[in-house]
Amino acid sequence: MPGVWLHRPFGGRWLGVVLLGLALAACGGKGKNDKTTPDNKAGSGSGSQSMTDPGDPTGGSGATMPPGGTGGTDGTGGGPTAGNGAPGDPPFTPPNYDPDPATVKTQVDQQIGAAKAALSQATPDADGALRAARAALALDASNVEAASYVAFAYYHKKLYDTAELVLDDMMNDKGDRGAKAKKSANVSYVYGLIYDKTNRPERAEFAFQTAVSLDPNHASALVNHGVYQLKNSKYADATATFEKLTK
Repeated sequence: MPGVWLHRPFGGRWLGVVLLGLALAACGGKGKNDKTTPDNKAGSGSGSQSMTDPGDPTGGSGATMPPGGTGGTDGTGGGPTAGNGAPGDPPFTPPNYDPDPATVKTQVDQQIGAAKAALSQATPDADGALRAARAALALDASNVEAASYVAFAYYHKKLYDTAELVLDDMMNDKGDRGAKAKKSANVSYVYGLIYDKTNRPERAEFAFQTAVSLDPNHASALVNHGVYQLKNSKYADATATFEKLTK
């Protein structure tokens, strides 16, 4: 009966035919040779990028070029193997920056002599002495005599506190510089001048006496020491001190 046949279950062959028809309808009727993706063959020049050179916007073959050009070995190229200079150049020898000690001492002595001469003028040139003494210290920062002339120049500029600070800095040094300052007649002499100008007579007299004991031929210290002896009514001592100036 036809009605009974229509309600029978599909056999395996009919079910396959129905499923194939549904699949073709879903694909829009495209054949098996129709392409659904673009052609990405490298090197076609169509603008697609190579998988081996993703940064090449021209879609080339993906070959890479080392940076820096051809890299000539004669020093003219820009590549990584370029040379550092012309062949045959002599090796670089750094200059010797260690000064000769004898030369430095001569230069220091010259600057100290210039400072002394500047302060020995009828009208002392304090600025000139200060420049010369500082130049000596630039050559030898530990030179006690040069520092004493720096203090002496400040004394002539009436900067007594500054002058005393310069001397104190040396005297308080725990090393060789401090030891030399304590044995310097010039340091004690300048101390005496500063104490005299700042109304400390007892310390001034002691400083001049110390300078004379360190250098019995220090004429300026002898004069000032004798003056203080006269002020204190030590006439015999003052006479003996002044007599040393005539020997």
